Amino acid sequence: MIIIDGKNLTIEDVVRVARGFEKVKLSKEAIENVKKSREIVEKIISKKDRAVYGVNTGFGELANVRISDEKLDELQKNLIRSHSCGIGKALERDVVRAMMVLRCNS
Repeated sequence: MIIIDGKNLTIEDVVRVARGFEKVKLSKEAIENVKKSREIVEKIISKKDRAVYGVNTGFGELANVRISDEKLDELQKNLIRSHSCGIGKALERDVVRAMMVLRCNS
């Protein structure tokens, strides 16, 4: 089991996770950091007069367009969809696993 704590991940760990030889678990500290980050974002956007680019606004030329609270989840899903358009075939499973463990560790 590889414990993701943002400090100790090695290239060997990434390879073992990517190839499916190891499971991954977030450390308690990492989970707390994610929760704190989420709370900060939620606190910022709870202020109705506060615009946060790409979180409760459109993108690019639509940056000045505020997105309603009811549409925020949809905005984030559409962002992921738009970034995945026209990029070619799906990545191999081991590449995706490596990318995910690296992102979780950051």
